[in-house]
Amino acid sequence: MLILAAILPPFLTQAQDSGQKGMIPVLPSALWVVMPEDLKTWELTKSTAESRLAEWLQTRVVRQFEKRGASDKKDSEAPTDSPEPSPRTRIAITDTGKFPGSLAYFDDFQIGTEGKIERRYLADCPAFIYPSGEDEIIAEFKVADRFLVEIAMSHQPAAYLDEWVSRLNLEALSRIPDSERIELPETVGIFEIDQLNPDRNHAYRLATASGDRQDREILEDEDALRQLLGESEELESPVVEESTEGSDKVR
Repeated sequence: MLILAAILPPFLTQAQDSGQKGMIPVLPSALWVVMPEDLKTWELTKSTAESRLAEWLQTRVVRQFEKRGASDKKDSEAPTDSPEPSPRTRIAITDTGKFPGSLAYFDDFQIGTEGKIERRYLADCPAFIYPSGEDEIIAEFKVADRFLVEIAMSHQPAAYLDEWVSRLNLEALSRIPDSERIELPETVGIFEIDQLNPDRNHAYRLATASGDRQDREILEDEDALRQLLGESEELESPVVEESTEGSDKVR
């Protein structure tokens, strides 16, 4: 259960008894430095960051690059109404806070191929590589048992994947220190940042409720309702007595 609260800076406060533990995710600045920023023949068309709350609080940053001048015709005979698609690459990095549920699909990782999904190592990191749509290749890999990196390439040869991986500063990602594991707080800060459109930036707070807490609140509400019904004479069940004349009466 999520409750929208006042707009406040994104800090964690007031730990609760959720029973699930993870680390406090880093701020976007620690993840942006891992990504390429200024590429000679590619234009940065998107650079965003957000905090996300599902089972655990996460920080996610995304950058998208588009090839400069790629939409120009390669063939003068090509129809004027069908420009060639631009090569595009989207890179996303997520700090999972080492929450087990966010990393479970990398358990028992083994190299191999199953259907269209290839499992191999990218820069010594376990990776899933698979096609998406007509001309997109997606790679998802895990770094330092904490960070999830996703690279989505469209209109590019599959061989370019290793080149994009080499443009990431994965060593800097591995050097980010782990924090103490905590239980999910009762309130967390949520933010959305757009580096290319700063007027869209905003932040607010969310109140969280664990399953245990919700169950406890439901039981408390039921107890209160029973007490209310028991104290109200109008809601008590009538008692039926048998009269000596053979007819029943209610008191």
